[in-house]
Amino acid sequence: MTTLEAQRIRLLEELRIAERELQELSAMPVVEPTMVNFYEDLLSRHREMIRMIESHLGSNTQGQYNNTVLVGTSG
Repeated sequence: MTTLEAQRIRLLEELRIAERELQELSAMPVVEPTMVNFYEDLLSRHREMIRMIESHLGSNTQGQYNNTVLVGTSG
């Protein structure tokens, strides 16, 4: 596994965690808008980094892992 592949896997895992945390945050009775913005920005940056890594890795690795988290879901 190359460094870029390892980075991509790590970012995908972090993306899943951040999405779950944003869902939990959104379910709270009182939601802090700055925290929602933080998570939305974090998700956006991670998705962009994953796309850039995939473009460097080429089509051989695209779709090798579960990419469903790349579909944007803004809260």
